[in-house]
Amino acid sequence: MNKIKLLNQIYLSPKLCRDIIYHFDKTEMSPARLTREVFHKIMMKYHVDLCPTLLFEFFDTVGIKVAIIPVGKTEFWSSRIYQDESTSVSNDYISRNEATLGALELVIHIYNNKYQDENKE
Repeated sequence: MNKIKLLNQIYLSPKLCRDIIYHFDKTEMSPARLTREVFHKIMMKYHVDLCPTLLFEFFDTVGIKVAIIPVGKTEFWSSRIYQDESTSVSNDYISRNEATLGALELVIHIYNNKYQDENKE
């Protein structure tokens, strides 16, 4: 996954999209005003398009913690996602960026499942 696909995945999750906008921009966005272009402009304003790790801060506030760590003394990376009493571990990413995007993809899925009914707007 790349950064643009990640942002598009967020945009396609109405509650997540509005919650992230509110987290960064402190703006209540109505679904009618929230176009893909508006969303991408806000993400660019706060540099989320360049540094998606900034999204970790938002997910921390909703109880989903993410850690990206190197695997031993190898060249691989691992992601760990902590939520409630469970931990999800994904290993063997080739780069920190790949591990970050992979973790965010999984975190979006976890968030959407947690707020499943509210995302069906």
